[in-house]
Amino acid sequence: LNDLAARSATTAIGRAVAKSPHYNTPDMDPFWQLLPSLISTKFPSASDEDLRRVAGMVEHSLGVGKLDEDVVNDPWRPHEELHAYLPGMGETQPFMDPGQLELCRLMSENYEVIKKEYEALLEERFTPRGKDRFQSVTSMNYESGWKTMVLFYNGHRIKDFPYHLCPVTTRILETVPLAGRIAGFNRQQPQSGIPLHSDGNNMWLTCQMGI
Repeated sequence: LNDLAARSATTAIGRAVAKSPHYNTPDMDPFWQLLPSLISTKFPSASDEDLRRVAGMVEHSLGVGKLDEDVVNDPWRPHEELHAYLPGMGETQPFMDPGQLELCRLMSENYEVIKKEYEALLEERFTPRGKDRFQSVTSMNYESGWKTMVLFYNGHRIKDFPYHLCPVTTRILETVPLAGRIAGFNRQQPQSGIPLHSDGNNMWLTCQMGI
C-alpha cells in the first residue's frame, strides 16, 4: 500500500491533491489522501493526459483550481455557484435542441406509456414500511414542494424499487449514462414554479419532460 501511495502521488491526480494547502496535514480530508491510489487501482492504464481534466476537477474541488475564461463569462451559470467543475468541456449552450437527442425522442414517443407508469407508481408511492418514495433531494424549491421519486442514483437502480411498474421508463433511462446524477419523477405543489437557476456544475445535461 505504501508503494502504491508513493507511485500514485506522482500522477496527475496525486499532483492535483498535493496542491491543497492542507496536504499531509490533519486538516486534510482522508478521502483526498486516498484518491490518487484509488484511481490508480481502478484505472491502472490511464495516463496523465487521460486524467488531465479529472485532475482539474479535483483542483477545483479543493479550492486551488482555475476556471476557464468562457465559464467565468457565462451569464447562464454564475461561476461563483459552481460546486463541481470539469475543465476543457469546449463550447456550450444553455439549452439543447431536443431533436438532437435520442433520449428525448424515446421519451416523446412513449409519453402516454410513461404517464401511465407514473400513475401506477403513485399508487405504490409508499414503501412497505410506510416511507414516501417522493423525497426532497435538493435545497432548492422547498417552498414549492419540489420532491423526487428517484429511479436511479449515480447510475444505479434503487434497492427494492418497484421497477416492474415502470418497465418502459426504466428501459429508456438505461439507454443513457446517468452517472453522478438523479433520474426519476419530480413533482411540486400546484400554482408554484421553478426560478431561473443553474445546477452548479458544467458537466451534466438536465432533461425534463412534463407529464
